[in-house]
Amino acid sequence: MAYDAVCPHAGCTVGYSQAAKLIVCPCHGSQFDPTTGAVINPPAPRGLTPIHLAVNGNGELLADG
Repeated sequence: MAYDAVCPHAGCTVGYSQAAKLIVCPCHGSQFDPTTGAVINPPAPRGLTPIHLAVNGNGELLADG
């Protein structure tokens, strides 16, 4: 599983905080659970959009988003 890196609050690009072990939006401070994409700390109104991943027969990684 992967997540769209666009915050659903204001469209900023989120990043992973190693120190907090969370996905964090640098614009307004929304925080997301990296295992589920769920919003932990608003103002984001919802979690991150999931992108489903699969590996094809050639070992290539495929994304549905």
